[in-house]
Amino acid sequence: MKLYLFSWAKRRHPNKSKTWAMKRYFGSFKRDNWTFMCKGTGRKGKQQLYVLYDISSTPITRHIKVKGK
Repeated sequence: MKLYLFSWAKRRHPNKSKTWAMKRYFGSFKRDNWTFMCKGTGRKGKQQLYVLYDISSTPITRHIKVKGK
């Protein structure tokens, strides 16, 4: 997925370098250096860091089938 996001960043900014796109859209978060994130302002005007949720960190939960009558 990170490759798709990096390709999107390069397509969005065709005149910028790869390192510029990497520094702009990717950063280090919870020991992962390739986390898609951006900085913005929150509701009260404070700087806030927005991080894309990593779907692979969601645990798989299995469910037991309920038998009907």
